[in-house]
Amino acid sequence: MASAGDGEATAEEYHGGHRREAGTWGEFERYRVPIAAAAALVLISAAITVSMLLRGDESPLGLATPIIPTSAPPTPATTPPGVPATTTATPRPTPSRTARPTAAPTRVAPTTTRPPTTPPPPPPPVTYQAEAATLGGSAAHLSAPCGAPVPVVGHLGAGWGGSPGTVTFSASVPTAGEYTMTVRHYIPDDPWREVQVRVNGAAPTTIRWNAGQCALDRQVRVSLRAGANTIELGNPLGRAPMIDYIVIAPGG
Repeated sequence: MASAGDGEATAEEYHGGHRREAGTWGEFERYRVPIAAAAALVLISAAITVSMLLRGDESPLGLATPIIPTSAPPTPATTPPGVPATTTATPRPTPSRTARPTAAPTRVAPTTTRPPTTPPPPPPPVTYQAEAATLGGSAAHLSAPCGAPVPVVGHLGAGWGGSPGTVTFSASVPTAGEYTMTVRHYIPDDPWREVQVRVNGAAPTTIRWNAGQCALDRQVRVSLRAGANTIELGNPLGRAPMIDYIVIAPGG
C-alpha cells in the first residue's frame, strides 16, 4: 500500500489527466495570465486595423490607406404606390466635330474690259464734175442736149476729127478697195455708144451704153487704191457719150 508521500507525488504528476513534471507545470501556471492578456491585445489591435482599412482611415503607422472599392449592386429606387415609374435616359456622348481647314480665298486679278472697237464709218459719196476734169484730144465743153442748161464734155472718142477725145478725173479715196462709180451721160442721137474706162493707166474696161432719154445714169464697179486715182473715159474705136459728172461711193 502506498504511503501519503506517494499519493501527493501522484497528484502533482497527474493534473487534469496529463502527465507532467512537477517543476514545468508550476512555471506554466505562473505565466498563463500574462500570455492570455497579450494575445487578447493582439486580437483587438488586428480588429481595429481591419476596421480602419475598410473605412479608408490611416493605418496605425500613419500611412494613407487606399479605399478598397466594393462591387455592391445598385439599389433600385423605390417608387411610391400610385406614382408611375419614370425611366431616366442615359445621355449619349455627342461626337466632336473636327474643324476643317479653311482654304485661303483666291484673289482674281481685275480684268479691264475694253469697249468694242467700232469701225469708222465709210466715206460719203464724192461727185466729180466733167468740166473740172482734164480733157484730151477732141474733147470739148458743151451744153447738155434736150434744152438742159448743164455744162457737159462732148466729142469724146473717135470720129470727131483729130485724135480721140478723153476726159480724165482725179479721185481720192481713204482706203483701197472696190468702189461704185455712177456716170451721168447723154446720148442724143445715136442708138448706142461705147466707152472705155481706164483706172490708173491699167487695161481699160469697155462698156456699151444704149441711147435713151437725155440724162442717164450708169453704175460701174472700179478698184481704187488709197489716195489719188486717175479715171479716164474715152473710146479710140468710136464715139463715146457726153459726160456730165461721176460719183464715187464706197462698196463695189
